[in-house]
Amino acid sequence: MAFKEHLKRIVDNADGAMAAVVMGFDGIAIESYDRPAAAGEGLDTQTMGIELAGLFGQVRNVINNVDSGTFKEISISTDKILAVARIMSGEYFVAVVLRADGNFGKARYLLRVVTPALEQEF
Repeated sequence: MAFKEHLKRIVDNADGAMAAVVMGFDGIAIESYDRPAAAGEGLDTQTMGIELAGLFGQVRNVINNVDSGTFKEISISTDKILAVARIMSGEYFVAVVLRADGNFGKARYLLRVVTPALEQEF
């Protein structure tokens, strides 16, 4: 199964999910999937992924500097969106963006289940 099919599985099965992306901490997207209506909601997955990559890289550095374990997951909540990302390896993460009223718990669950399959694709 290709990256896009795994990402589509996340987006299609988490209520309110708009997009998912596999991205490197360098801001380069490996693959993304946008729900067809997401573009009409003003979501720019590529730009959001690049910005998140920078933020996640900083968080990873902080965690490493304070020796507080392995960085596994991070979430961001605003009045418009929810974003959750799961670290795949030392250099990549998978993230899903949902509407603020989306099913955050289901998105987290799907990320946890799908991430090992995505890692195997590398």
